[in-house]
Order: sequence, then C-alpha cells, then structure tokens
Amino acid sequence: MKKFLFSAALLGFSISASAQLSATATQQLDIIIPTYSGIALETEKLTFDFTGDAPTVAGNNLGSAQKLAETYLKISNMDQYDDQADTKVSLTMSNLNPGLTLKLQVLAPGANAKGDVGDIESDFAAPFLLANNTADDIVTGIGTCYTGSASSDGYNLKYTLDVTGDGTDIFEDIADGNANAVATQIVYTISN
Repeated sequence: MKKFLFSAALLGFSISASAQLSATATQQLDIIIPTYSGIALETEKLTFDFTGDAPTVAGNNLGSAQKLAETYLKISNMDQYDDQADTKVSLTMSNLNPGLTLKLQVLAPGANAKGDVGDIESDFAAPFLLANNTADDIVTGIGTCYTGSASSDGYNLKYTLDVTGDGTDIFEDIADGNANAVATQIVYTISN
C-alpha cells in the first residue's frame, strides 16, 4: 500500500509540473501616450520700422511704403486617432489701423518636420490680405506630427505690411497718437 501511495504522489507531482511548463508565455503591455497640441512662435514680436524711410526733404512721403518680416510657427500634435487628422491652426488679427494692410504667406515646414503636418489653406499659399477681427484657418488636416524646434523649423510665416489708403487722414490713421506706434496683435490657435 505504501508503494501505491508513493507512486500516486509521484504521478500527481509530474502531472502538476507538466501543466506549468509551456513553450510560450504571453505578457500584456499597456502603453499610454497622452494626446496634446501646442504651438509657439520663434519670434513673438515683429517690428515694422519705417524710421529709416522718413523723408529727408520737406514735402516728400515715406521713402518706402512696404516692409517685410518673417518668423516660424512650430507645432507639436498627438492626436488620439491619427487617421482623423482634424487638427487645425487658425489666426485672428486685431487692431490694424486704417491706412495699413497686412498680408500673410505661409510656407510648409522643412525636413525636420515629421508626421502629418497638414495642408496650408490655398488662400495662404500666396500673400493673403488679413482683416481685423476675422478668424482664418491657415493650416488644416493636421495629424500626429511635430515641426522641429530649431530657429528655422516650423511653418514659415511671411508678412508684408503696406502703407496704403488715400485722403488727408491717412497718416493720422496710421499714427493714432501713440508715439507713432501701431500695436497690432495676431493670435494663432491650434484646435480640433
């Protein structure tokens, strides 16, 4: 009887040991990547300075009625569902005085950009006239991407400021009494 119990105990051990042995093992990994969107401008303040264009002879106008400036808009975006690519960048300009016109052209990011950086709206492929207090989408269809963070990475924003208008009030409109300065603001917003 002792021999039978020992054999049964040995058989039970070998059965339970073989149930734990396997040629494969599976482990689940939970990977959590947050969704986020962010933008930044390489230069937060641009100055269009006409000081050097002041007339040197009485009776003359500004020597130049146009100024150019540029900066870069950087984007980081992680969509929850990349196939949707429904993130966009829009802008709203405010406080551009009468007698001035401001145009914006947007150029695509360079080689450091990775992912789905979206499409520049066709209006902004060439210099496009901005209007006060009007929201304009400039880039749409943005998916998961980043544009790079070096000084010349991102969407190239090229501005053209023109002194325009007619009539005797043009320079009063431009100067507006604030030490001949015009404080215009453009707000860029990334959203989906």
